[in-house]
Amino acid sequence: MFPWQSEVFAELTQRLARGRLPHALLFAGPAGTGKRQFAREFAHSLLCEQRAADGTPCGTCASCRLLAAGTHPDLHALRPPLLALAEGVAAEADADAAPDEDAAGGEAAGSKTKASAEISVAQIRALSESLSVAAHRGGLRVALVYPADAMNAIAANALLKTLEEPGERVVFLLVSDAPHRLLSTIRSRCQVVPMPIPERSVALAWLAEQGSATDEQLAMVGGAPVRAAELAATTYWQTHAALTQALAQGPQIDAVATARLLETEIKRQDREAQTGTPRVVDLRVVISWLQRWMHDAIRARLTQTIGYHRSAGDALDRVASVPIARLMTFQAWLTDAARQAGHPVNAQLFLEDSLLRYRALFDANAKPAV
Repeated sequence: MFPWQSEVFAELTQRLARGRLPHALLFAGPAGTGKRQFAREFAHSLLCEQRAADGTPCGTCASCRLLAAGTHPDLHALRPPLLALAEGVAAEADADAAPDEDAAGGEAAGSKTKASAEISVAQIRALSESLSVAAHRGGLRVALVYPADAMNAIAANALLKTLEEPGERVVFLLVSDAPHRLLSTIRSRCQVVPMPIPERSVALAWLAEQGSATDEQLAMVGGAPVRAAELAATTYWQTHAALTQALAQGPQIDAVATARLLETEIKRQDREAQTGTPRVVDLRVVISWLQRWMHDAIRARLTQTIGYHRSAGDALDRVASVPIARLMTFQAWLTDAARQAGHPVNAQLFLEDSLLRYRALFDANAKPAV
């Protein structure tokens, strides 16, 4: 559990002690703030047989030992097969990877197809069947569903039926970055627990303890410290730094070479994603980096402040010297490009076009990108 979650944890454990805990909780809030870790910790608290007065699991009882081994029979963790793979759970051994009857063409998930990024109706049915059995340890049964908004439509309706008739001593813990994507009927059957984003000073103190990420990187991920720390273990920041260094060259940027470097990294991550490695850089991410760079340039021009790239002030000042109309026109073009980046396109050509348009900003004789 993270420092900024202690008040929420205390409130829930107090409700548990008073016997007033709802049968379904929806942990909702910004991505990268530790909601999933919090939900797991609270699930452990619910299942612990000797939890402390403040609700924390004892760590020594039989249930805690089972939880530590990942084999507690009364904790049912439900997530997309692709996420289970990324967490190191073998599909064959994972109860979440039941054959997917609603897969395209009726193909079962056990066949040699890539793992799905959705929670299927077959997984929900398997969960419901598991919850129909009495608790093995004689206590609660806990269903942990994350991210809940990854359910497809059929799965969501199946879960709704289970939420309506949950059975005795069953607690559902749903986690979502985007609760608006859930069925309104599912939201209405859950007690929504808003999860906080920490104050900057708290987030930076925690990141310093982890020895990862910086103030600037924290700003880049919207103040989400867990996300910043997770990305520090990938090539995300190195790739971002390579683009930033290229953009800082202004009219001397080598658009073709930079596009090739970025496209190579995107392809590498596409390949690794097939084995469950989380993809952290794709075309949409790169376009979002360009948007933030231009946002800072426009902000520097209008307010003499920088929001994201705080260590690139001199370079951004040079970009900010470009006529404001050109900056705004290119930023508008990037907004449209961000929508196109989600569709199948040639990444190399798409990036070359974007960076050539950026370089043209500094050419007084060039027409603004439209």
